[in-house]
Amino acid sequence: MPAHNRFCALVLALGAGTSMLLSSARAEVHLPAGFTLEVIAGPDVLSEPMDLTFAPDGAAWVTGRAGDLWRVDAGTHAVHRIGKVDTETSGDRGLHGVALHPDFPRTPQVFLAYHATNHATNQYRSRIARWTV
Repeated sequence: MPAHNRFCALVLALGAGTSMLLSSARAEVHLPAGFTLEVIAGPDVLSEPMDLTFAPDGAAWVTGRAGDLWRVDAGTHAVHRIGKVDTETSGDRGLHGVALHPDFPRTPQVFLAYHATNHATNQYRSRIARWTV
């Protein structure tokens, strides 16, 4: 399996089951033939990952429910915290979506979808923000 595909599978596994894989009662994972599983970042680094997208260099940009945005390097798997948005996290709210500009990194913009905290009581407001990084 090409390294990039393996990295993609690893990051997807991270988003789908980090908390289960690293809990004291490890869940058994069944993968199709030819697939391998390697946890590249766990809950000690990424808290409640919700969404991810890939940059042209293979890096994964990952959102955390509490508002964190991380970049996971494709080669080293080093995790870099890019920033944080103030987000409402009750119920199923939080920082949910991330997208890179189609011409990234030449146009270094990241788009985030989240629930804002600066709203009247019981009025949840979704936001799409554009960051230049």
